[in-house]
Amino acid sequence: MAHIKTGDSVRLTYTGRLASGQVFDTSDEQTAQTNGVFVEGRRYGPLAVQVGTGTIIQGLDRNLLGMEEGEAKEITVAPEDAYGTKDPGLTAVLPRELFQQHSIEPAIGMVIQTNEGQGHVTSISPEAVEVDYNHPLAGETLIFAVKVESIEPA
Repeated sequence: MAHIKTGDSVRLTYTGRLASGQVFDTSDEQTAQTNGVFVEGRRYGPLAVQVGTGTIIQGLDRNLLGMEEGEAKEITVAPEDAYGTKDPGLTAVLPRELFQQHSIEPAIGMVIQTNEGQGHVTSISPEAVEVDYNHPLAGETLIFAVKVESIEPA
């Protein structure tokens, strides 16, 4: 049976969880609905990736090497091999009036686009709003349950 090598095109099903067990992404529609991560309009089903090309996070990509068709396993990915560690320098405190000028009522978790990029609101006070520009999964250890559905050699 063929083992996955760099450059192979692979179709895999997966569910990604945080160390706490919270599901953050999945290729299975029912799992998405059950865990509150369902995205309307998204096509669920096996994910097609070309291994070794950087299309998925490094820690997951590297751990697919050597797997074979039909194989399932759990892969734990450290923050350094996923979305990196949290960088405290990637947070900003913005004046609340800036939001009011744009008729925006800030809320914790809200995703906003600014001149600095995309960030999410982490705290709100009467005068200021803190925005974190780190990836939402930065600093998290990720656990993936994956199953290789098919392999197309490079």
